Amino acid sequence: MSWNQGYVTDLLYTYGYYPELNPLNTRLLFLASGIACKKEFKTACELGFGQGMSINIHAAASKTSWYGNDFNPAQVDFAQDLAQKADLNVHLYDDSFQEFLDNDELPNFDFIGLHGIWAWVNEDCRQAILKFIEKKLNVGGVVYCSYNIDPGYTPFSPIQHLMKTYNDLYHHGSANEHSVNDSIGFIQKLFKANSKYTINNPLLEARFNLMATQDRHYLAHEFFNGNWTLAPFDEIAKGFEEVKLQFAVSADAKYAVTPLNLTEEQASILDSIEDRNFRETVQDFMLCEQFRRDYYVKGLRYLEPKEQEQQLKELKIILKYALNEFDYKVKGCRGEIGLEPSIYDPILECIKDGNAHSILEISNKLEKSAPHINFGLLISSLLILSAKGTIALAQEPSKESINRCHKLNDFILEKATTLNPIKFLASPVTGGGILVGQINQILLQALKNKRITLNESELIKFVGNLIVVSQGNVKDNGQTIDPNTAQGQESIKKIASTFIESVKIYKALKLID
Repeated sequence: MSWNQGYVTDLLYTYGYYPELNPLNTRLLFLASGIACKKEFKTACELGFGQGMSINIHAAASKTSWYGNDFNPAQVDFAQDLAQKADLNVHLYDDSFQEFLDNDELPNFDFIGLHGIWAWVNEDCRQAILKFIEKKLNVGGVVYCSYNIDPGYTPFSPIQHLMKTYNDLYHHGSANEHSVNDSIGFIQKLFKANSKYTINNPLLEARFNLMATQDRHYLAHEFFNGNWTLAPFDEIAKGFEEVKLQFAVSADAKYAVTPLNLTEEQASILDSIEDRNFRETVQDFMLCEQFRRDYYVKGLRYLEPKEQEQQLKELKIILKYALNEFDYKVKGCRGEIGLEPSIYDPILECIKDGNAHSILEISNKLEKSAPHINFGLLISSLLILSAKGTIALAQEPSKESINRCHKLNDFILEKATTLNPIKFLASPVTGGGILVGQINQILLQALKNKRITLNESELIKFVGNLIVVSQGNVKDNGQTIDPNTAQGQESIKKIASTFIESVKIYKALKLID
């Protein structure tokens, strides 16, 4: 078999950032479930890092020593170039998983992460990954892994098979933009022909059409590899248990708040199941899950309630975005749910200044201002705010991490006007990436270069000119703005006012000076 082992290499992977790979994010999720978690991650590893955005952002934003591999040399070259521009102490290898396993110069790790790898590589690669974890993960260490699963993806499996086979036959397995488009066109013909499988699965066409709008680089890596493996959760967890790992929690905070996802009847059924792996598998069936993001731990240990509460109170919380963007809604598996202002307004009041605040400090303030919010309700509310992306855990940044992040962010901001801007900036306060849209990145670059100030009327004029000059290439959250319409003018005003508030948050997060 060739060096790529059936994995797509014609199109490079996307420039995505994945916050689940930030070890700091484990702390709230573990402690909220009463599970012991490391307070400090000295060494970490990302397996199959793609373009290296996540590993470089995490290396810049934390004190952790990062290592990683990706067997695509073009992607490793970009990742190494990015690391050099920001003077990052990160160790990047173009090794296969087996070669990485055989590298005796690597340290042991407190955290090992792999995103978009497990279900898309062959069994030999999965076994090499398991052996790597068994050999290199410290006791108490955490593994993050994401994967496609049964039952949610099962109805789509024949379509993936047809697309992949069509591409192999008519494009000799070369997954490029043309071949991906052609394969999508073939499946669309099958829908139009009223194929009985699509009739018997009426939700598939809308799902396929939504998929067909996505980035071709992503689709090539998602659906056109030589391997695309589905399995129920309990089978995957059993494999990890063979290397002394136990499932800890979902990396998605919304799953820590049961009412967001399950009816009372569903929750009652799950509560009656003692085996954790089977309970998760039944929940996947109830929710028709197709993709999971999970944390495992080597040595699962539960805390006493007092110890759990004490460690939760030590955590620090910080806003990620300006509150004028906040809406009182959260999307769970049961759909969109409204948030009660009488609960969330007092909590947000405690952190609206943009500074990091300990949960103890927030709890003490709420005892006086909102005594109806007890400690348990505070934690569940913080989990919901985390799931919404409103808040993040905070750490005390070092001068070195601040300087590294500024260098990396300067490079990212320079690319803001390109057709493929990088959408995240590095925060030494959160230890990870912060989503900053293209327009705000351009405005930050202009602010840094003193081409604009934070005067609202000046910003409105600057944004309007930017939209005109870009000829539609610069968009607001993916939407084209027409400055010649009343709606377009309102959008421009909102962008300007929101940016002024956002700069305060960006400075608190130390994305910029």
